[in-house]
Amino acid sequence: MIGAVVWMLSVRVAPARGLGRGLCALYGARSPFARMCSSFYSNPQDRLVKKLAEVVQLHESEQLSLKKLSRKLQALAKEAELLLNEEKQLPVIMNNPRLMTYTKYTVCQLRSELRVMGLPTGGNKPELLQRLVAQNMDEAIIEPKIAVEQGIDDEVTREEETLPSANGNALTFKLKVLTDDIRLKSAVDGVYTDGSCVPNPGTGGWACAQLQKGNVLWFMVGKQAFSTNNEMEWTAILYALGKLRPEPSTRITVYSDSNYCVRSLAEWAFTWKRSGWKKSNGQAPKNLHLVKMAYALYLERESVQIEWTKSHVGNPGNTFVDELANWAMAGKIEPGVYAGSGERISDIPDFPSQPSDVE
Repeated sequence: MIGAVVWMLSVRVAPARGLGRGLCALYGARSPFARMCSSFYSNPQDRLVKKLAEVVQLHESEQLSLKKLSRKLQALAKEAELLLNEEKQLPVIMNNPRLMTYTKYTVCQLRSELRVMGLPTGGNKPELLQRLVAQNMDEAIIEPKIAVEQGIDDEVTREEETLPSANGNALTFKLKVLTDDIRLKSAVDGVYTDGSCVPNPGTGGWACAQLQKGNVLWFMVGKQAFSTNNEMEWTAILYALGKLRPEPSTRITVYSDSNYCVRSLAEWAFTWKRSGWKKSNGQAPKNLHLVKMAYALYLERESVQIEWTKSHVGNPGNTFVDELANWAMAGKIEPGVYAGSGERISDIPDFPSQPSDVE
């Protein structure tokens, strides 16, 4: 009887992180009381409902502003979405011993694994695990192919699924994880660009994408057999500028995680051009042909500005194009222009032409 009353007090009266944990510590981690608390809070639906109740209680006592209330509800919605994604991924995880091992990793171990794969390491543990699951989906999904011939028993052969475009099951799953992240984190509107080259120099990939109100309007990816990281960064910016045709009254920001490229366009190119495209040390900038074309397009688009964004810190727009550039580099996605849904629309357009006044 006393134990039941204590449990009710810990669950219904006092916050679980306060009295609940204190009583668990008092009675011992293996006590019946501790097991009751653990079973109650292990149910994700109950945890969400409890957190929602806490928000309601907080609002009743403090009258939260609309902004604070919206943030708390968005955080709960994001947590619910992550739990839903985990539930969808569970069959894949259960059937893959390597993915089962990942579930036992700490956050630091998951980030180390992602770093080895060349993937973004930002986010919490569920997000990191989702990224690893998505990366391994193309290895886990196998499509049965049935061959039937007269007089011969049916033979079932299995072949690994290829990913010629974003319409493959594995890649579609990966894209959904990334686009959900963009929507749930309310990514800043704009055009995001990124380039990748591993090793540097070596095979390179680039990507650019436009985000608006939490949705991906379009994205573009490309690959080059031999390139450098700097060349891929410039190529992504160049195609992004070539794609944009904004009205003068519409302000659009292009984001790049290359501080060198951003400062080149926004600060240094003006002086370089006046000096015959020479830097202060008398040498020409790297990839001058790309710098010239990008600067000319940048000047033509008066309503477009370019800004630097830090990489691998959980920025959903930057994470999206970073993933796309890596997929392009690895040959997991066919170069081209895609709708936000992942449907391939067309080939990559001709390289943006060099305006006559570029010199």
